[in-house]
Amino acid sequence: MDSICCAVIGTGHLGKHHTRILSQFSGVELVGVCDIREESLKTVSTQFNAKEYRDYKDLIKEVDAVVVATPTVTHHEVCMAFLDAGKHVLVEKPISTTLDEAEKMVETARKKECIFQVGHSERFNPAFIAAQPFVKNPRFIETHRLNMFAPRGIDVDVVLDLMIHDLDIILHFMNAFPARIDSIGVPVLSKEIDIANTRLTFPGGAVANITASRVSVNPIRKFRIFQEDTYISIDFKDPNVSIYKRNPPLEGSDLPQIQRIPVEIAKQEPLFMEISDFINSIRTGTEPKVTGEVGLKALKAALMVLKGVECY
Repeated sequence: MDSICCAVIGTGHLGKHHTRILSQFSGVELVGVCDIREESLKTVSTQFNAKEYRDYKDLIKEVDAVVVATPTVTHHEVCMAFLDAGKHVLVEKPISTTLDEAEKMVETARKKECIFQVGHSERFNPAFIAAQPFVKNPRFIETHRLNMFAPRGIDVDVVLDLMIHDLDIILHFMNAFPARIDSIGVPVLSKEIDIANTRLTFPGGAVANITASRVSVNPIRKFRIFQEDTYISIDFKDPNVSIYKRNPPLEGSDLPQIQRIPVEIAKQEPLFMEISDFINSIRTGTEPKVTGEVGLKALKAALMVLKGVECY
């Protein structure tokens, strides 16, 4: 395949970084960037020497693939325009705001044989990648994802904005969907839920306790995983993994030995690795790590969390 012609729809915080990476990516031609906001569009197009587009429809015949980094409520409209035309799409998480829209996007990608990837970038975090081989049948998971308040992202609540990252990872680790979800959430600085906690109970009894906040002072992105004979701590913010394993006692002792297992963390930018996976999938015709179906499953869990909050 010759150079893949790509464009970025949306030039906000994440759109800017997608543009930066694609503008330097070998074998990719950055056709342009698109936004309806003049100031944001001009800033990104100038910085990365990209052609400006104000209507995403003008790009449909110009590209092989797009990155959609627009507000979540527009994901369905924008993605469907490109998927219907047989174009490959990487859409930022969450995949959409409703299951119906997400299912239509996934089905269209399947029919048109397009690569459809959802931007759950923590799947490409070097800490997650390093810890993954050690996670086996977790019995209890506790997560904290705390951010300072920022105006961007408040078109959705904290569950769709932040918690969905952890829901996706937990569903991946557990390889199952929760049998029960109990949740609570509170609006603090916006009209949407800004801090939420949920407890997922899985078939077989395993439990995950998740806290997500966008009204915190100090940013934290941590997982603690407890399984038979092993404790795993994952820091997504400052990529680091600590693993402690219980071994049998030494002869003459009743106390188990605690072994710390060294874990090497690769130095890599998650967003670069995410885009690399997308481009590789286009070139090879293989599934990306985070398919539309995976994004759909995470959205389903997130909406169940929100339903529990509303009931509360």
